[in-house]
Amino acid sequence: MSFGRKLLQGAGILLVASGLAKALSLLTLPYLTAQLSPQIYGEAALVSTLISLLSVIALAGMDMSYSRAYFGIEGARTEQVEALIWRRSQVHAMLAGAVGALLWHVYALRHAELHSHFAILVGLGISGSLLSSLAQTRARLQSRYYRLAVAVFFSAALSYGIMLWLAGSAEVSEYALVSGYAAAYLLLVVILGMPVSVGFRNKSEALNPAVAKSILMVGLPGIVTAPAYWVVASSDRWFLNAYADIATVGVYAVAVSIGTIGMMLNNAVLSAWVPEIIREYESNPEEAHESIGSVQALVIVGYALVCLWVCALAPDLLALLVDVRFHDAVRFVPWLAIGVFFHGCIHLFVSSLLLKHKMNISAAIWIFVLVGSLTGNYLFVPDYGAQGAAIVQAFAFATAAFCMIIMAHRCYATKWLTLSLILKLIAIVLGAYLIIYLPQLDLQISILYKLLVLTLLTLSIFFWAIKDKIIKNIFQNT
Repeated sequence: MSFGRKLLQGAGILLVASGLAKALSLLTLPYLTAQLSPQIYGEAALVSTLISLLSVIALAGMDMSYSRAYFGIEGARTEQVEALIWRRSQVHAMLAGAVGALLWHVYALRHAELHSHFAILVGLGISGSLLSSLAQTRARLQSRYYRLAVAVFFSAALSYGIMLWLAGSAEVSEYALVSGYAAAYLLLVVILGMPVSVGFRNKSEALNPAVAKSILMVGLPGIVTAPAYWVVASSDRWFLNAYADIATVGVYAVAVSIGTIGMMLNNAVLSAWVPEIIREYESNPEEAHESIGSVQALVIVGYALVCLWVCALAPDLLALLVDVRFHDAVRFVPWLAIGVFFHGCIHLFVSSLLLKHKMNISAAIWIFVLVGSLTGNYLFVPDYGAQGAAIVQAFAFATAAFCMIIMAHRCYATKWLTLSLILKLIAIVLGAYLIIYLPQLDLQISILYKLLVLTLLTLSIFFWAIKDKIIKNIFQNT
């Protein structure tokens, strides 16, 4: 099976699961936003960002090391690699969970509007997030996309079930969102499982220290890149809490839930992208740059279309789904959606650095973007609030994407930039103008008009792409 076909097959399975999970999120929004206040949403946003920060720091790039070494490295078998990674990850998970719980407890005690007793849920969420990241990496490396899809959907279903149940009780409603987040991470680990390897018990499976160090060093720049990504994607909520109030954070969090719908496609592609691109490169290093570049171009068009769909339909979705207290979120969604587009592009091209063991370049780029993001939030959030935060995030991701593309081209150039891609992107931009300058219409008419324009544009791009060589390659066995 060709590289492109394997990628689309894996990504397609995960996209369906992510789509169903997102559908649950959207279907529960009317009830949750009616039952829960912006303050509760704001506190949950702070908790979720703290969980993501500490879990990626504790992960220390082990998911990247796992991916790069899994298919073979001199002096190490797969079982030994797994034993090394999972032993360290379990220790890191426990320590990070304890540190996170303590940090939240101390921070909440200093802010009367926050709940210090969320500390236990924070600790569980951090441990679960770290282990679930590795469990998902392992499932992708083993091409167990169906099981991963099942895990994604059922963890989401449990999460939203808990949220709905707790939100209906005034006594414990503040626990609803945070409990749902923690439960989702833990269920992912339960469904996907962890390896039962003799390497956990038998010293004969231990790696040579030099080999173990070389494996861990591949992903070590993740200690920089992952927190830097967190700063760009999540620190804005902490700036808003400092310069505005927790209710503003809650409204912004709802905007994020709509504006980041495109992350379904990003995550689905990324889940299959890293293992498949490594397989393609290891099996065919001389010609891989052509096949990889062709798929990159196709995925970029997909990202752009999703961005347009989200920007166009966001006002109508918010009017239909959320309580009036959250309607101001519509102003922030387009910038967040644009940021998601560039986020996807970043991960398409950072893989070239991974293939050439040049992740230190990625770390340098993220440090540069981190400084710019912090500076931008410091300058613009006090005066422009959530609107400033969303704009800073979009520009930060765009800067990272352009830097990553330039450096990836220098390390391992792929043939992705073609006239066909440029013309498709121009067509998408022109389609956006047909929607941006739409006069005020009734909600139902507005939705129908937008759906018509978006569907015609998407189909036109699809049939146009059918004539491209990559489409033929994707459905052609090798």
